[in-house]
Amino acid sequence: MTTKRIMLAIGAVTMTMAGLAHADTTSQTINIRADVPSGSSYIQPLDGWNAHTNVKFNYDVFSKKLQAPQPIALQMQNDQGGGKGGVINASLAEPAVLSDGTSGDDIPVAVTISSKSVPTAVTLTTTPQPIYNDAAGAVNNGSLAMSADASKTPNLGTHYEGTVDLVFDFQPATSS
Repeated sequence: MTTKRIMLAIGAVTMTMAGLAHADTTSQTINIRADVPSGSSYIQPLDGWNAHTNVKFNYDVFSKKLQAPQPIALQMQNDQGGGKGGVINASLAEPAVLSDGTSGDDIPVAVTISSKSVPTAVTLTTTPQPIYNDAAGAVNNGSLAMSADASKTPNLGTHYEGTVDLVFDFQPATSS
């Protein structure tokens, strides 16, 4: 009887060890990020950037065109310190397009930003342009708008996607 119990115990331990030897391992990487503005220099949607990480262009079945999404309300400030304001330049890291994977079918997307201090909307390109210019460094309200090139007709039954990579450069006020 004792031998039988010992053999059962050895068998149970062996089965457990075999199960452990074949255990699967998996891992997952999660990218985390925190952007902390320097001083009082920032540009931010009123409801935060996270609310605008997925913006949809709706398709109008009557006009056969993509509709522009709602403009994004922005707030911006450039106070480089000591009560002096400055300039915020904006550009695109690369031209914005909606793509179905075939470059000939790409639909260019115009990205514009306006602010209280630069009221005429600035169409962004890969060349930096001023979107804020306030010598006092006051908070300005503005907006970011996107629109698809109306001369391009999207292919029916096709999924388009793309990115808008915005670059903001904060410059101190220049002495006059």
